[in-house]
Amino acid sequence: MLLYDLRGHGKTRNIDGIDITPTLGIKDFANDLKHLLGRLGIERPHLVGLSLGGMVAQTYAVMYPRDLSTLTLADTLAPCAEYRQLKHHVFRLLRTYFPDAKPDDLMTMFNLILSHDAEIEKIEAPTLIIAGEHD
Repeated sequence: MLLYDLRGHGKTRNIDGIDITPTLGIKDFANDLKHLLGRLGIERPHLVGLSLGGMVAQTYAVMYPRDLSTLTLADTLAPCAEYRQLKHHVFRLLRTYFPDAKPDDLMTMFNLILSHDAEIEKIEAPTLIIAGEHD
């Protein structure tokens, strides 16, 4: 099992003087994952993504369909026709879940979520989706 921090999250904040900019998108994180797996010699993982990690996993599955064995998505979002219409609800949820976040950080998270545009109908891997009643 491999657990890692997305660039700019957890212990990857500003490591080795690297500037983590708020312009990163979901595709950047999917590419980071591809490079990490390549460096570790992992060719066809069973990928599990939770929340933001689920958005990254969906994007990875679309971008690298032959580099994945299975996909499990938990408590995450998928782009749909109504997706952008829910943006006020998404922003309110972010403020609820991260009450101490600075306004700029909330906007960065918000824009990151809205950048999620994976064409999920192109996912080829066997996929398990997990969600709870209050997710």
